[in-house]
Amino acid sequence: MTKSILRYNNSIIKPNSKIIRQNWSYGGGLKFDGVNDYVTFGNIFNSFNFNTPFSFTITLKLITFNALTYTYRPFNINSTGDSGIYLRSTTAYNFSLFLYTNASKYRAINGKLLTIDTLYTLTYVYNGDLSMVGSFAYTNGIKNTSFLIVGSPPTTFTSGQAMLCPNVNKYSNMYIFDLKVFNKALTDAECIELYIKQGQIIPSSAISNCVADWRFEDKSGTVLTDRSGSGFNGTLVNYAAGTTDLGATNSWVDYAGDPLTQY
Repeated sequence: MTKSILRYNNSIIKPNSKIIRQNWSYGGGLKFDGVNDYVTFGNIFNSFNFNTPFSFTITLKLITFNALTYTYRPFNINSTGDSGIYLRSTTAYNFSLFLYTNASKYRAINGKLLTIDTLYTLTYVYNGDLSMVGSFAYTNGIKNTSFLIVGSPPTTFTSGQAMLCPNVNKYSNMYIFDLKVFNKALTDAECIELYIKQGQIIPSSAISNCVADWRFEDKSGTVLTDRSGSGFNGTLVNYAAGTTDLGATNSWVDYAGDPLTQY
């Protein structure tokens, strides 16, 4: 049997080898206090069909975490209630990407276990097939191909506002430094490159497929700029302009997580 070979920059990446990311020397992030602050965007997928491939990558660091609560959702593309696409914590896998119609109909791509105060780049790839075969997740360069299937396939839904760090009852306590959405299934090589460069630089082969790119470079104000050119600028909610209490709850932070100013 022929084994697949993964290359990056013409170098062979051996199975289970440690991939070293580049030092992160630019960009910024947002601190979410887990109380009431979040970011809302436009309708990224105007009429989403579960036969449509997509991917997204997010770079974050957890401040506190309790998987048993099922409440942590760093990113949500939602229509009504729980129906939609969202990244959610679970007891077994911590963060899994859910394609969800209701409690008896969903598919989930499982990530790896996370720990507190560690920088992660998470990339989720959905290939447009509800069997989930061919879909996978990368957690800091480590691939996971396990998934969950419950009930009959989810139905098509018209997605609503995309939101960052929201949940129905609770909010997520973490730093987020980068978020990108693609209208294609990223390749292994593209996922590896996004991890090595911590999401700050888009692989050249995926630039035309990037439908939203938030690099958290604003560092002030209540707008999170979409650098993709699609115009999906985010609006910071419950970041009160003019406050001077640096980093106590919710704030803009530098790449190390240290507060820049309080908004």
